[in-house]
Amino acid sequence: MVWLRGEGTHKDGSNYTVEVYLGKGVTAEELDIGLKEVLQRSELELLKNRSDLTFTCKVTADGSTSEGAAIEFPVLELNVRHRYYDYTDFDPDGESWNAWQKGPGAAHSSDLIRKTGAVPGNPRGYYLFDYGYTNTSNPVTQREKLFKNYVELEQGRKYKFSAQVRDGCIRGRLKHHAPQSG
Repeated sequence: MVWLRGEGTHKDGSNYTVEVYLGKGVTAEELDIGLKEVLQRSELELLKNRSDLTFTCKVTADGSTSEGAAIEFPVLELNVRHRYYDYTDFDPDGESWNAWQKGPGAAHSSDLIRKTGAVPGNPRGYYLFDYGYTNTSNPVTQREKLFKNYVELEQGRKYKFSAQVRDGCIRGRLKHHAPQSG
């Protein structure tokens, strides 16, 4: 009989147990090829990021169903690491701007206004529209419309960043004049 469980920390800070085997009988074939069980990602995602997860395995060689009579193997200590994912949809019912802040190039109160419309993957979503009222004399700060300080990133790990940017020009309002040839 085998008992295999992981003890860790739930996202809310409470103790959490991952029950893999609870007094499972082992077949002769499993003795030859080994035990194998899939842990559901959804269960692992319940664990707090950067927390410890300790697996213990206990076995009774004589088939006893008493966990107290089982022999305990050395523990396996792991560290839970979730994939870093930081998505901002600017939904007013969500987390507001998800720590994004207006930069020096959007200092005017009418710059970066939340609007609704088509966004990637959704015909009706939220995005920020820049009316461009801020005009600084420094081209570097003029370009800094939006910024975020990331405090969860770790040295030595690779990250991939992406952003969806749309052209806010309304067709027909802008006219282009070709130079006159002489």
